[in-house]
Amino acid sequence: MPKCLIDLISIISDILVGAAAIMAIIGLQQWRVELLGKTRFELARKMVLLAQEFRDKLFYARNPATFGGEAKQRVIQENEKPEESIILNEHYTRLQRLQGLQETLRHLHEASWEAEIILKPEHAELIKPFEEIYSSLLTAINKFYSFELIRVRNPATNVSLISEKEKERLHETIDCIGEDTISKNTDSAIEKLKVNLKKYLGK
Repeated sequence: MPKCLIDLISIISDILVGAAAIMAIIGLQQWRVELLGKTRFELARKMVLLAQEFRDKLFYARNPATFGGEAKQRVIQENEKPEESIILNEHYTRLQRLQGLQETLRHLHEASWEAEIILKPEHAELIKPFEEIYSSLLTAINKFYSFELIRVRNPATNVSLISEKEKERLHETIDCIGEDTISKNTDSAIEKLKVNLKKYLGK
């Protein structure tokens, strides 16, 4: 075989090998882009679904109707009076209901840590309103029932540790079956989350 033909075959072979390598690199880059896009979509979707789950569990936690069976696991204190039992059972029930809400918030935290790396650092801040809502509800529950317990344990005193206005505010934070400031703030937080993650959801 003539040397020139051998050289030509070698050149063509080198070109084909180089082209194959370039195509492999392009294919790998496209795969990485697609994988990253899918990961971002799944993470954004998870955050929105968790936020909606938070709203549902918040509605349940704040439902005014409680049932005796919800407090059946509470340990009865020694020499506990009936009027104390009513308050302690309500307090226990409210805290038990918060467990589901706390679990969802924990998952939101985990998703926000992922978002800080995979999406944008500022997207991690989108769960702050949910943290504040949970914290305000937990604080209101503990404060309200603690003062109520003090009141029934000291019936002889007429001194109130909190004003009626503050007591009403705490009660309104704890109980609600319709729309109020807390439910509106929750809806606003979910909508803000959707708007900021819209580019990843493709909607």
